[in-house]
Amino acid sequence: MQRNVPHAVLQSETPHTPHHIHHLPPEILATIFLELALDIDPFDNTSHETVPCVLVTHVCSTWRIVALECQALWCNIPSKAFGNELLRTMLDRSKGAPLTIRYRSRKRSDAHPSATSIFGAVTPQLHRLRSLEIRENHHPISLSCAILQEHWSDASAPVLEKLVIVAKDVPYSGLSDSKFLKGGCPNLKHLEVVEYSFPIWEVLPLGTSLTHLIVECHPGRQNHPWPAMDQLWAALKRMRHNLEYLRIGDLLLAPMNQGMVAADQLEREVSLPKLRHLILADVPNPLVSFLRKVTFPKSTSVDIKVHGSLSRSARLLPRVVESLRAAWEGPHDAHASGGGFMVEELNISVGCDEGSAIWKWTLVERDDEGSEIWKQWKHVPSRIALAFADRGDLSITTYQSPREPLSTLDYFLVINAQLDLPPLRILRLGGLNWSFPEAVWQDVFAPLPLLGTVVFDDSEAMGFLRWLRNDPSIATTVTLDYESLLPESSSAPVRGSRTTSRPWLPKLSKLEFDSVSLAEEEKIPAALLLLDLLGKRSALKSQGCPPMQVKFRRCDWFSRGDYEKELLEMPDVSVCWDEMDLEDCLDR
Repeated sequence: MQRNVPHAVLQSETPHTPHHIHHLPPEILATIFLELALDIDPFDNTSHETVPCVLVTHVCSTWRIVALECQALWCNIPSKAFGNELLRTMLDRSKGAPLTIRYRSRKRSDAHPSATSIFGAVTPQLHRLRSLEIRENHHPISLSCAILQEHWSDASAPVLEKLVIVAKDVPYSGLSDSKFLKGGCPNLKHLEVVEYSFPIWEVLPLGTSLTHLIVECHPGRQNHPWPAMDQLWAALKRMRHNLEYLRIGDLLLAPMNQGMVAADQLEREVSLPKLRHLILADVPNPLVSFLRKVTFPKSTSVDIKVHGSLSRSARLLPRVVESLRAAWEGPHDAHASGGGFMVEELNISVGCDEGSAIWKWTLVERDDEGSEIWKQWKHVPSRIALAFADRGDLSITTYQSPREPLSTLDYFLVINAQLDLPPLRILRLGGLNWSFPEAVWQDVFAPLPLLGTVVFDDSEAMGFLRWLRNDPSIATTVTLDYESLLPESSSAPVRGSRTTSRPWLPKLSKLEFDSVSLAEEEKIPAALLLLDLLGKRSALKSQGCPPMQVKFRRCDWFSRGDYEKELLEMPDVSVCWDEMDLEDCLDR
C-alpha cells in the first residue's frame, strides 16, 4: 500500500466526497495513518500544523474517531511538537503506550528556551519512555546534561531501549556522574553518545542488555582526562553476551608499559561472540592495545580509522593488522578451517568521502621575531576496503595532508604483506590521480589467477592500459593505421610476433570506467589504446581468456557512437554506456 494515498485524500478539495478509503475497516485505516505518520522527518522543526497525525483528525468524524483511538499514532513525538501545545496533546492521546521522542535543538539564531520549558511535560512520562534521541546543534547550553542529570537524576526509565545524545558545535558538552546515567534503564539496548566528554566510563549506562554501543568524542572536546580503560573492560565483560555493534572513537588509552609481545601470545580479556560490526578510531598505539585484548568471530566486519602522523602510522600499521588477525582468530573459530586473509574484493580510494576529511593546524615556521606561524591543512581520507572469502569485511582509513611524503600506495604495500591476494576477483580504484607503478601491477596483480574485474572511478587509468598492452602473450598481428598515435611504450611487442606465455590477468573479463577525465590531447590516444588492447585481448581466446565487457559512465573520451565501426569488428567485445546496465550489454 503506497504512503501517498492518504496525502492525495488530504489534499482533495472535497474531503467529504465518498471515496473507497472511507469504506475500509478501522484497523486498516489506522494502519494507513501510522504509515503516513512515519513518512515525515522526525527532526523537522517546521510548524506543527503539518504533522500528519493531526491532519487526519480534520478530514471527517470517522477519521477523527479512528485516529484518537489509535494510541500508537501519538507515541512517535517529533521535534516539531516541542515548544507548543502539540506536545501535551500527543502525550495525552498516547495514554499509557510507550513513547518515542526525537528532539533537535534549533539553530543559534533562534531563541533558546530552557530545558525545563522544553521537557517539563515529558519528565513525568519517563516511566513509559522507550526511545529518546536528542541532537544538539549550536545550542548555548547542554540540554542533554540538564535533562539527563538535573531533571531525571532521581527517576528511572524501566522500558527505555534506545538513548541517543549527539552534540554538534556545542561550546560545552560534558557528562558528570548522575543516577540516571549510571542506572535506572535496565532494558537499554542501544546507547549512542557522540561528542560528549565524561570523566569515567561508569557515567554511561553500560548495562548487560546493550546490543549497540556508540561512544565518540574528539580529543579537542574531551575536557576531562581520558576515562580509564579498566572501567571499559569491566563494562564489555558485562555486556559481552549480547553486544552486536561496537563503535568507539578517540577514547581508547594504551598502557604506558605496553611491550612488544606477539599478539597471539597475549591473554585476551574480553570475548564478544555475537559481535557483527566493530568500528574503532584512534591513533595506532591505542588501537593495537584494544585489538590485543578482544576476540570476535570471523564473521565480524571491522572498520578502523587511524589518526595521527602518517609516518608513525605507517610504522605501526603492521602491528594493527597483526593484532586484528589474532583477534579474528579467537576461540569462536576453533572449529573453523583456515586462518588466512583470503581477499576476494579490494577497494582503494582517496578523498571519495569529502565529508570525512579532517582539518589540522600545523606549525609552519617562525617569523623574525620568533612568533609561530601556523597553517591549516586538509587531511583527506585514504581508504583500503577488503572483502574476504572467509570472514567479515575490513576497512582501514588513514588521513594524509599535502605535506605528507606517504601516500595510499605506501599503505597498500604495508598491508599487502599481511594479505592473501590470490583469490582476488574485483579491484576498485576510486579518486586516485596517480597510477600504480608498473612494478606493482607486475609483481602484485599480474600473478593473480582469478582477477576478473577492474574498476576505475575518477581515477587514472592510462598506466594500467599501457601496462596490460605490453603483455608478451598478446598477439600483435593486428595492423592499425592509427598505431602511430598510441602512447609510447618502452616494451611494446614486435609486430607480427606470437608467444605462448601465460597471459597477464587470464580471467580479466570486465573493465569499468566511471568519471575518468583526460586532458584534451590525451582523449584520442587513450581511446585508440583501449581499442588496440581490446582487439588483441580477443585474440587470447584460444588461451582461455574470456570475452571482454567494458562499461563507460561520464567518459567523454569514449562516447557512444565515436568508435562504432571499430567495435563492430570485435564480436567478442561488449561495450555499454551509463544508460545501460552492464548485464544488458551482454545481449549485444
